[in-house]
Amino acid sequence: MPTQAKRACPKWPCPETTPCPFHARKAWGGVSQLDRTGRPTLGQAQRMRVLRRDLYTCQAQGCGARSANHVDHIIPRFEGGTDEDANLQTLCSRCHQRKSAREGNAAKRRGAA
Repeated sequence: MPTQAKRACPKWPCPETTPCPFHARKAWGGVSQLDRTGRPTLGQAQRMRVLRRDLYTCQAQGCGARSANHVDHIIPRFEGGTDEDANLQTLCSRCHQRKSAREGNAAKRRGAA
């Protein structure tokens, strides 16, 4: 059986051939893109599932804002956290920025030690 010819990635001007890992999209929950470490980001279906589960309410202690739209890893992936729903939470923009800054500073301190 002949093999199928490779096609150019539909996301112009990407030089990759199909399936391009950066632009590949599987319907509802597939890999949408890769993060800077080369791992796939959360799928849209998983993100929406977590937002609905948490009722778009910020899960940060003491916040409770009802306009939360960021899905964040409770245990960051660089510390061994997984992409399972149990390790994901909904945060508002402000709390997400604070948490990311804390994690970034902690990672820098570990690297310097």
